[in-house]
Parts: sequence; structure tokens; C-alpha cells
Amino acid sequence: MLRSILAIVLGYLFFTLFAVLYFPIAKIAPANPAMTGDIITTAIFSSIAALISGWISAFVVKKRNLKPIIFLASLIALVAAISIIAQPGTSFWTQLMTIFLLAPLVYFGGKFRFRYMK
Repeated sequence: MLRSILAIVLGYLFFTLFAVLYFPIAKIAPANPAMTGDIITTAIFSSIAALISGWISAFVVKKRNLKPIIFLASLIALVAAISIIAQPGTSFWTQLMTIFLLAPLVYFGGKFRFRYMK
């Protein structure tokens, strides 16, 4: 149980830390409409971060238990959905990307780790 909670916390921290660092470094304002190149670049780098986040969670869990990874992916999608509701009138392309692309990739990152685990 403790490993599951730690897996969720560490996976979420990695994902969030990536987002906090990525947008200022890339000089992209996530609340503003973005150009196509910014969206594609963000999708590529965020996808890698989502896969790593799921992999980290699966690594911490150790046993083949997808429940913490599913919870992590759901938590990430839920926070993005709440962000859309809480900030009406702003651009929400990053939240939609998180819900429909990144949250599933968190799951696949964890599943990938379990697939090649001995």
C-alpha cells in the first residue's frame, strides 16, 4: 500500500515538475493560444515525460500492479479537467492534450515497465 502511494506521488511529481520547468524554458504560455509548432513540440516532449512518469510509478510499485498507474493517469486527467472548468475563457489546449494524449501515455509507460520486468 505504501509503495502504491509513493508510486503515485513520485509519478505525479515528475510529471508536474516537467510541466513547471518546460513552459518557461520553451517560452510558451500554456494559457494562451499557441502556434502549431509550439503544440507539436509540447506534445513530443510532454509525451516523453508522461511515459517516464508511468515508468517511474511502475518501478516504485515493483510488482505487476497497474492500479497505481491507472490512478496516476486518472489523477492527471482529472486535474486537467478541473483546470478547464476553473479557468473559463482561457485557451485550454494543454489540458486537452493532457486528457487525451498524456494521461493514456502515463498508463502505457507503466505497462511498458511491467512488460519487460523480470
